[in-house]
Amino acid sequence: MFFKYFKDKESLFLYVCESALNHVVERFPIESVGQFNDLFSFLKYIIVKKIKFYKRHSMMYRLFLRITRNPDHPTYSKIAEAATVKTNEYLSDVVKMLRPDKLKPRLNWKQSVTAVLWVLSGLQSKYLKLVLEAADDEQFNLLCGQLLLEMEQYFMLL
Repeated sequence: MFFKYFKDKESLFLYVCESALNHVVERFPIESVGQFNDLFSFLKYIIVKKIKFYKRHSMMYRLFLRITRNPDHPTYSKIAEAATVKTNEYLSDVVKMLRPDKLKPRLNWKQSVTAVLWVLSGLQSKYLKLVLEAADDEQFNLLCGQLLLEMEQYFMLL
């Protein structure tokens, strides 16, 4: 029965990972960008929402973490590539919906967004592991508060 739907185990694994990626993307609709006045507010919202999502779906997070930590693995590299494409499409759509007119005149919009995303990537890496290991809701909320404070400090620098 297995081979009726999948060519081999790798095909099944790729299907499961693609389904998981789609599940993640569906939880973060682009339309929600419109309710925010600036990029920073939207990104704070998304990061906290993403951490809460991965807290509830820790097995999915661990799967994606394993994939990203093994970029030379032939199957994992296919999934990582698909995830990168989806992420870039999502971010491209987000950037299109946000207004660059709030930047100082000489700043490059694309470079500004890239710098912000680098900061968020670092913060996400730092806090996701901690949040997933949080023993209870109180510890989880404390870590989210620390994340928001640190994010705000970096955003002020930017």
